[in-house]
Amino acid sequence: MTVPLGSEFIDPGVKATDNVDGDLTARVLVSGKVNTETLGRYHLEYTVQDSSKNTSKVSRTVEVRTFDTELPTIWLNGPELIKLDIGDDYEEQGAGAKDNLDGDISGKIRTSGKVDTNTAGEYVLEYSVMDRSGNRSKIYRTVIVQRGVVFRDPELTLYENEYQHRIWLDLESDSLDMSALDFEVSTKSTATESQDFELSKNSISTPQKSGYFTLIIHDDDEPEAKETIVINVLNKGELIKELEITLDDTNSTEIVDHGTISGYAAPGNTMVVLDDVIYSFEFDKVARYDLVNHEVLVGEIRGYQTPQVAVYNGEIHLLIDDKLYLLDKNKLSIKVTSTAPVTFETHFLSFQADKVTSVVNDTLYVFNKPWLTNNYFSYDFSSRKWEKFTDLPKGSGSIRPKTTKVFGDEVYVLDDKKNYRVFNTADKSWSITTGETNTQFSKQVHFVGKYAYDFVKDNDKHMFVRYNITSNIETYGKRNERVMDYAVNESVMYKGRFYFFNQYKTKLLSMYWGDE
Repeated sequence: MTVPLGSEFIDPGVKATDNVDGDLTARVLVSGKVNTETLGRYHLEYTVQDSSKNTSKVSRTVEVRTFDTELPTIWLNGPELIKLDIGDDYEEQGAGAKDNLDGDISGKIRTSGKVDTNTAGEYVLEYSVMDRSGNRSKIYRTVIVQRGVVFRDPELTLYENEYQHRIWLDLESDSLDMSALDFEVSTKSTATESQDFELSKNSISTPQKSGYFTLIIHDDDEPEAKETIVINVLNKGELIKELEITLDDTNSTEIVDHGTISGYAAPGNTMVVLDDVIYSFEFDKVARYDLVNHEVLVGEIRGYQTPQVAVYNGEIHLLIDDKLYLLDKNKLSIKVTSTAPVTFETHFLSFQADKVTSVVNDTLYVFNKPWLTNNYFSYDFSSRKWEKFTDLPKGSGSIRPKTTKVFGDEVYVLDDKKNYRVFNTADKSWSITTGETNTQFSKQVHFVGKYAYDFVKDNDKHMFVRYNITSNIETYGKRNERVMDYAVNESVMYKGRFYFFNQYKTKLLSMYWGDE
C-alpha cells in the first residue's frame, strides 16, 4: 500500500482465525514500523500462534511517496511547423522534457510518425514523455513537404505549327519566387533549337508565386515524328526542376474526341483560346472550358449580339456597340474599359456584329461593313484613346470585311468573296487597289505560317482543308482535305491542333496535320 509523505499512517492490521481456537486476531504480533516523514518502502510482518504452538506469518509493504499529479513539461527543439521542398533532407531536432520531481527526463521522450520528403504532403510527428508517477505529456510538430515548382500542364505534347505557347507554373514553396527563376534549354532535348522551337523567357522582377515562359514553335518541312524539348528550371543558377515536352509532327488527321462538354451553353459564333482555356461567345452567353482540368463554367454577359473578341496582353476584350469591355476570366463577368466615340452599327438581320477586328502591336483595329457609317476606328490599349483612321481611297472600290490576316505591320482585310485590301498600320494607309486571292476563304480561316486551314463546303461536302499559301495569300500546290460529317461553325488552334465542337455542340474534338 502507499501513503502520502507527511501523513499519519494507520495500520489497517490483519485478521487471524484457527480451526480449534477460533478468532486469534487479538494474539497477532506486529514487527517493523513506517516513517511517513521519509520517502521509502517499509515492511510490516504480522505473526500469530495458536494453542498448539502452530505459527503463521504475513507481511505488508508500505510505500511512503509523494502523490504527484503535475504533468511533465515538454517542448520542441526547433519550430512547430517546418516546410520543406520535395527532395530536401529532414533533420530531426527532437524535443526536451523535465518533471517537478524527476528532473530532466528528455531521455524518456518517445517519438512516433515519420516524414517522407520524396512525397508531397503534411506529416505530423508526436513526442510523448511520462514521469515516474505515470503523468504523461505530449507535443506535436507538423512537417509540410511542398511540391516546389508545379507545372499546371505537366504532361505536355505540342504539335508542330507556327505559334507560341505559354507554359504556366506555380511555386508551392516559401523559398522560391519567380523573380529568382531562370529557364534554359537542356542538352537532353532531341528537338533542334531555332529550327524546331525557341525559348522565350518571361522576365519577372518582383516576387511572385505564379508565372510562365513561352515556347515559340516552328514548322519545318522535315517529318521528324516525335522529339523532345527539355527545359531546365533554375533557382539562382541551381537546377531544381526539369520539364519534358513532346514535340510531334506525326499526321493524325483522324478526329480525336476529347470528351463530352456537359453544361456547355451553345458554343459557336466566336471562340478564342488563351492559356489552356477556350472561351466561347454566342449572343449573351459566354462559356469557359479548361483544356487541362476539363472544367466548364457558363456565364451571361450584356448584349443582344455576339461580341467582337480581341486578345491583348493576356486579357480578353469584347466590343459591343460603342463599348469596349474587359472579361473577368474567372467570374465570366465584364466591365467597361472604354467608350468609343461612335456606336458601331450592326445590321439587324445579322447574327454577328457586322465588323471585324484585329490587334497589331498595342492597337485594336475595327473594320466596319461598307454600308454602315463610321467604318474604320482604332483603339490604343496603352493610351486608352480611340482614333478614326482613313477610309478607303475614293474610286478604289469597297470591301465587305469578313476576316483579317496580319503580316507584320500590315492587315489584310478579306471579304466574303476572293477580294482583299491591305491596311498599313505603320503609316495608317490603305493599298491603292483591291487584291484578289485565287481561293475563297471562310470567316474562320486560320492563317498559320505557310498554311491556311479552313472549314469549307465543296460539292455538297463539308471539309477541313489545308492550303499552302504565299505571302500575299495566294494558294498553290495540292490542298489537303479531310471530309467532315457536319459543318464546323468556329474553331481555335491550341498546341498546334485545331479544336472544334461536333454538330450537337456536346463534344470537343480536334485534328492535326503533320509533315508527312
